[in-house]
Amino acid sequence: HLQGADLSEAQMQDAQLSEARMQGVDCAGALFQRANLCGSQLQGARVYKAKMHRVDLTETQLQEADLAYAELNGARLAVANLQWADLSWACLRAAVLFRAELQRTILIGARLPGARLSYANLQSAELAGAQLQGVNLSSVIISDETNLSGAALTGAGLNSVDQTTMRQLKAHTDAPLLFHAGEDLAYNSFLTQWLAFAAALDPPVTIAPDYDHTD
Repeated sequence: HLQGADLSEAQMQDAQLSEARMQGVDCAGALFQRANLCGSQLQGARVYKAKMHRVDLTETQLQEADLAYAELNGARLAVANLQWADLSWACLRAAVLFRAELQRTILIGARLPGARLSYANLQSAELAGAQLQGVNLSSVIISDETNLSGAALTGAGLNSVDQTTMRQLKAHTDAPLLFHAGEDLAYNSFLTQWLAFAAALDPPVTIAPDYDHTD
């Protein structure tokens, strides 16, 4: 077990740490590219400025973790629990946050262009100044307490969202810059229409290339 261990600046590329117990570990500045941390326990961990490109954090417990300025491009965070975590100014370009628990998560200034946030719970999350261009927000949950002030949402795609979520999103971006299916579409149909919409924007918005037409 690695609870409370000092792994700051450690070289952990391609490490196999699935289901590891790493509560409170210090990984500041560590290199975790392509590591497998699926199902690990990282509550309260310090992951500040860590490089975690394409790391697998599926179903990982990251409550109250410090991920500020971490580089998580292409990371898989599906079904991860990030409640109360700090991802301020983190880079999550094309990251997968499908069904992630992001209640009260701090994402101030975070860069998430092309990320998949479908079915994620963003109730009371702090997204002020976040870059959310080309993000998949299908069935995302946003509350009146979610802070989207100054967030960039151009080219984001919406399918099957509730009225509160729709109201919040429209209040923070020009409606013509969002793709809203207007009705519940089968995922392949939604994806085809959304890609065409994003490509026609001026300038065009690039959707993450690795969508596999499933959800």
